[in-house]
Amino acid sequence: MALNTGTVDSGSSDDFELALTKAKRGNSDGFEWLYRHYNRRVGALVRSEACPDPDEVVNTVFFKAFRSIDRFVGNQANFASFLYQIARFQVIDDRRARSRRVELDDDFDIDLVDESAGPAELAERSDAAARTHEALEALTPEQREVIVLRVFFGLTGPETAEALDKPVGAIRSLQNRAEARLRGLVESGAVVL
Repeated sequence: MALNTGTVDSGSSDDFELALTKAKRGNSDGFEWLYRHYNRRVGALVRSEACPDPDEVVNTVFFKAFRSIDRFVGNQANFASFLYQIARFQVIDDRRARSRRVELDDDFDIDLVDESAGPAELAERSDAAARTHEALEALTPEQREVIVLRVFFGLTGPETAEALDKPVGAIRSLQNRAEARLRGLVESGAVVL
């Protein structure tokens, strides 16, 4: 069976199992499939947390995940949760590290802009990430976790329940409350999405 690495959303559980097995054996095809399948999801999550260098954080998340992949046990939902947890802690670590960094003189010139994107696209990405971050911050940690796994990672309700070790009804309730909270914030104008 060959892995389908052409599209991000072509991820059957058989493809996932094969990719995971290959990755655990150190095969680059397995790592590539997992990266392609989850890269955008992890990136969207990291950008929603308004990280100054989201690509660096995403790369670190995958480095940490792949470094410990031989100890991972579970299915696709568990793997999404595994990546989410690593990403969440990496965002926190990145913030802490940046708060301790020494500021450079104004004379120090370094290009930190992604030259492949134009100014309008960079501004739009930054604005969207800031709005998403603001909206997610208005939720409880449990609600945020459910929304991230359901929206960013595309897990179903039962997969989210399994990943978070909660009953499906609790996931449904958390999602409904989160959506109601977000709807109220948008309707009141407190948050613009």
